[in-house]
Amino acid sequence: MKIGVDASGTFAMGEGFEPTVTAAAIGSTSTFEEIAGWTRDTLKRWGEHKLTELHAKELSAGKFHEVCDMLGSRDDLRLAAVITDSQLMRSAAAVARHRERQRELAEATRATTDEGHRRRAAVLALLDDPKLRGPAYAFGATLPVLVVLALQQALVRFRRDADRDDMTTIELLVDSELARTVEYTSGALLPIIGGDPRFTLLVPKEWSDEPMHPLLLRANHPDGEGLRPQELLSAIEYVDSKEHACVQVADIAAAVVRRRILDPSNAEWRASFDLLQPLLAGADGRCFEIFSISPLREDQVSMYSHLHGSQPPWWLAPSTGSASANCYQEPAVGPFTV
Repeated sequence: MKIGVDASGTFAMGEGFEPTVTAAAIGSTSTFEEIAGWTRDTLKRWGEHKLTELHAKELSAGKFHEVCDMLGSRDDLRLAAVITDSQLMRSAAAVARHRERQRELAEATRATTDEGHRRRAAVLALLDDPKLRGPAYAFGATLPVLVVLALQQALVRFRRDADRDDMTTIELLVDSELARTVEYTSGALLPIIGGDPRFTLLVPKEWSDEPMHPLLLRANHPDGEGLRPQELLSAIEYVDSKEHACVQVADIAAAVVRRRILDPSNAEWRASFDLLQPLLAGADGRCFEIFSISPLREDQVSMYSHLHGSQPPWWLAPSTGSASANCYQEPAVGPFTV
């Protein structure tokens, strides 16, 4: 399985209103090969000879809609998104304080193995790196939230026996323009956020039946409590979007959501967003998470609430002891040690 990641926006801080959306596209290799084939044929039909990929900045609203119509018609594709804006990021000083708090958490993280000590040292070095500041750090801070949302989409939507081979490994592929933050994420992905309820994962209970699902077998924590998030991902790489349709789809999704926020009265962008909304919807119909440097106020949540949809009928529900086939939940991901 592949998770492609890209962002739309600049992670502006504190001036006016400027939204930024980070998005992920989740699907199998064959899914994205088919989308890549559709893209080649469509760019040729459009006469876009200079384009070799789906690139949000190069497409008109009408072409965006055609792309979203194609994506929305697929039942083998899921999307995830994280929204923030210049007011939620508050200021460069607030972001810097957030980074310092993350460093304190990383410094206090208990390492029990040589690999854990190496990972901890790498995270501290990156958080001390002057290059990882401002927007670069902001993206790195939102990315773990997005990855967990994408993993949850994958675990629920692709839980069938027919998907087992595809779900044996999950690769995270991030647009190379965001390469610096990939270093931060690959070192820090979830080791310092244990206990945060946003990082609870629902896992199909049948995956524990013999033979245990290979992904679960690899990610189960040795003490039997929860999962090791790092083990859910087989690779974290930064890539050229031209070569990876999953990153291109993430770019489209991020741009559509952002433009829907920026221009709510625009019927074309609203129609494109509506086509993608079912692919974004998860538990309780939530289509995204909101990232804020400070605790969210009610008014900050409500300004985006109209963009959520309906929970998919096949979504897993928390376990209540029922024998129902869809009522399964694994323990929370954290806390854990590196």
